[in-house]
Amino acid sequence: MATAAPDRPDTGDDLQTKAGGELAPKKASRQILQHEIEEGLFAIDRPVIGLFISGLSAGLDLGFSLFLMAIMLTHAEGQLPKPVVELLVSLLKYGHARPEGQTA
Repeated sequence: MATAAPDRPDTGDDLQTKAGGELAPKKASRQILQHEIEEGLFAIDRPVIGLFISGLSAGLDLGFSLFLMAIMLTHAEGQLPKPVVELLVSLLKYGHARPEGQTA
């Protein structure tokens, strides 16, 4: 695991420090593009049932998250202060989206 620049600890693993102290990407843009094209072609070649299940799962995830946010708003409004309700709803909305490698 690469270390981030000392003056910018939040840069992550996708950057490296050059000799002059500048930050630069670890891979050239052509390498990144080639990797993304290969991943896309691999996804296209997946079996139809796998794509269907993946799409169904994504749809259910989105649908139930919206449903859960609506339930939270309905039950918490009037019971808790508005900033607390907004915080709870935002946690429901974005709580599962963590950068890779980070845990709760």
